[in-house]
Amino acid sequence: MEVMELVISSGAQLIIKTLEDNGYSAYVVGGAVRDLLMQKTPHDFDIATSASPYQMKKLFKRTIDTGLKHGTVTVVENNIG
Repeated sequence: MEVMELVISSGAQLIIKTLEDNGYSAYVVGGAVRDLLMQKTPHDFDIATSASPYQMKKLFKRTIDTGLKHGTVTVVENNIG
């Protein structure tokens, strides 16, 4: 069986590390996982986390209120949201 190397962007890695360092779980999900498995470069990374949007806004300097009612916030890292 062929072993694939899945490369997660440095921005997504930093977001996950920040969340985990602050006691939250964090996982890459959605289209980025599909793209990585198809050996394509994802344009963005969706991260599921145990942190609430309000906790995310406290942890990260640049956020966009994407859908606070629905539990989503966009973190802008490396000028990419």
